Amino acid sequence: MPQPPIWLFAPDAFKGTLAAAEVAQGLLEGVQSKRPDLELHSMPMADGGEGTLEVLHSALGGTLTDVRVDAPRPGGPARTASWLLLPSGTAVVELAACAGLTLLESVDQDPLMTSTAPLGQLLDAVLAENVSSLVIGLGGSATVDAGLGALQALGANLSVGGRRLDRPCTGGDLLDIESIDLGPVQARVSNLRVHLAVDVTNPLTGPTGASRVYGPQKGADGPAVEHLEAGIRHVATLLGDAGLHPGDGAAGGVGFGFRLGLAAGIDSGAALVAGLIGLPAACQSASVVVTGEGCYDDQTDFGKVPSEIARLARTGGARSALVAGRINRSPAALAGDLFEAHVDLVGLSGDPAVGHRQRLQLAGQRLVDLLAPQ
Repeated sequence: MPQPPIWLFAPDAFKGTLAAAEVAQGLLEGVQSKRPDLELHSMPMADGGEGTLEVLHSALGGTLTDVRVDAPRPGGPARTASWLLLPSGTAVVELAACAGLTLLESVDQDPLMTSTAPLGQLLDAVLAENVSSLVIGLGGSATVDAGLGALQALGANLSVGGRRLDRPCTGGDLLDIESIDLGPVQARVSNLRVHLAVDVTNPLTGPTGASRVYGPQKGADGPAVEHLEAGIRHVATLLGDAGLHPGDGAAGGVGFGFRLGLAAGIDSGAALVAGLIGLPAACQSASVVVTGEGCYDDQTDFGKVPSEIARLARTGGARSALVAGRINRSPAALAGDLFEAHVDLVGLSGDPAVGHRQRLQLAGQRLVDLLAPQ
């Protein structure tokens, strides 16, 4: 008897609305209601941002450890953040869980005043354990400090006014730094493989850099953006590196700081997570791969989950489809992408009483109509 076709559901979270596992389950239920004969598999995805730890823990197991860390804006309330030790011995840390923008009230969102120090505190706890390698997800940061706050918490020496800076370094401090000694941090990680999971390819500075592109999203006005840009250029000069590596601008320059301070490799977060959970092999046996995200726009092509899923599906010979909370692309762009079908949740039902789960089920049914009608 022939095997039924396999449909694989591998969406990202719909940020601020639904976790990736919830999106996958809702779509699966919709498809199953129309085609119970299909073999359906769920493999929720992430790209290094918020939800990465949850996706990896659910897929691979491992041990979560809580650590008490300071607030991303110094002086704010401390909080608990977790890191994950996978069965392979790899540790996973998520920046969004300790220095993320969503941890701050809107009035406190100001990259001149925020620091990656909590990330350094979390990493300090990880480095005290016997881990074989380290993955750091860099999405969703509240900072533009080139990662110096975190590196400082790990032992780096920053000099301001002729003396060592003894408080967490913030974005507003960058222009005043006179010297940076990364030696103590580099010694701590000399035998550790470190990978940064990023979803952007921006350089450190310039019109597409950390300050000008992402500073406004983190609460910086025009003058603040220029102050941050000058500060981050100054740091690059002190460290003797122009910051032109793709991804150096990730998380307000953490990509740059960690590439130098931790000898970290900068990787596509979506590709890294996909590899860890075994998604490439799963796509090889699937007939249809369904992915999704909250907003499908032109930024998706630059390392977001759907672009990686489309690539894996094509490599594996599967058809691919996309479901989004909102599709914000031109008809020409949609016609030229790798997806055979697109479903926009906003257009499925005009009834505001229809909840997220029901919309996803309707989307799953719509995909059956488009890709596998009876």
